[in-house]
Amino acid sequence: MFVQHRVAAEADEAWRLPAAGARVYVCGDGSRMAPGVREAFRTLYRDRAPGAGDTAAEAWLDGLIADGRYGEDVHAAG
Repeated sequence: MFVQHRVAAEADEAWRLPAAGARVYVCGDGSRMAPGVREAFRTLYRDRAPGAGDTAAEAWLDGLIADGRYGEDVHAAG
């Protein structure tokens, strides 16, 4: 199971924590894992916010990043 799959499997908790002000830090492979985790969070938003589409999900994730509540420390896969 990869990180992005775990976000989906723990969707209730993954949704609740950022809403409660938690910070999410993603560390690891920047070419595959990090984009997958970002997409898992966008999917989480689309699934939980009625009527939300891709643009709204991207804006939500961008807001978490701007607020310092979603960060990445990633490296290139090699």
